[in-house]
Amino acid sequence: MQPTRVAHPRWISTNRGRLTALSLALALTLLGADAARAHTLNGPTFSPAPRATVPMTISVSGVADPTATLRVYVQPGGACPSSDSVKAGSVPAGTTEVIAKQPVGAFSYSETYTPPAEGSYSLCAFIFDTSTTSGTSASSAGFTVGAPPPPPPPPPAGSNPPATPGATGPTAGKRCVVPTLKGRTYFGARLLIRRAGCTVGSVFRPDLRTSRRERARGRVLRVVSQSPRPRSLRAKGARVTLRLAYVTPKRSSSSR
Repeated sequence: MQPTRVAHPRWISTNRGRLTALSLALALTLLGADAARAHTLNGPTFSPAPRATVPMTISVSGVADPTATLRVYVQPGGACPSSDSVKAGSVPAGTTEVIAKQPVGAFSYSETYTPPAEGSYSLCAFIFDTSTTSGTSASSAGFTVGAPPPPPPPPPAGSNPPATPGATGPTAGKRCVVPTLKGRTYFGARLLIRRAGCTVGSVFRPDLRTSRRERARGRVLRVVSQSPRPRSLRAKGARVTLRLAYVTPKRSSSSR
C-alpha cells in the first residue's frame, strides 16, 4: 500500500495568511491608484475692480495627481468652453489661455491678463486626468471690466517735454545733440553718444599691424574726428561716425 500524505495544518494556515495579505495589498494598491487620480480645484480668482487696458492678476490653486493637466481661460462676453473641447484643444475663437500647467500635488499659480475692452468676461478653469476620459473638474467665475483709465492730461502750453539723460535744450526729448568726442577713448565716446540720444555709426580705426607698432611706441588710441559736428542737432537715434587714431598721450604737469 502507498502511504497517504496528509497536509500539515501549519502549512495550510501559513498559505492562507499569505493569500490574505496579498489580497489586502492588491486592494490597497487599487484604492491608492483611484485616490491618486483625485484632484480638486479652488478658484479661479481675479483682481478686484478690473479695468480695460490695465493688467489684472488671475490666480488658481488646488491639488492634482501626477497625470493632471490644468488649463485656465478668459472668454470675453460668453460662456466657458466645454470640457470636451478643452481636452481636444479646440476652444472658441476669442478665448485667451492664461494658465497652462502640469501640476503635481498641491499647486498655486498666478498670471497677469490685460482686458482689451470693457464688458462682461468669463474666467474658466479646468483640471483633468490625461490618462482617462473622465474625471474633469471645472470651475468658472464671471467678472465685469470697467472703462479704461483716462489718458494723462496734455502738458500746459509753453512747457517743454521731458528731456532724456545726457541731452539738453527744448528739443532734447526728441532730438540727438551730438556731443564733443575728440580726444575721447572709443568706450568713452560710445557712452556719451548713447546718453545724447544718438547711436554709434561707422568706426574707422588703424589696422592690427599699425596698432601693434603704435602701442609699442607708447601711443594711445583716441577719437580724432567725428561726423556730424559737435553740438549739432539731429533726429533721435542719429548715427555718429568716428575716426580713431593713435596719439601721444599728454603728460601731466606733476610728471615734469
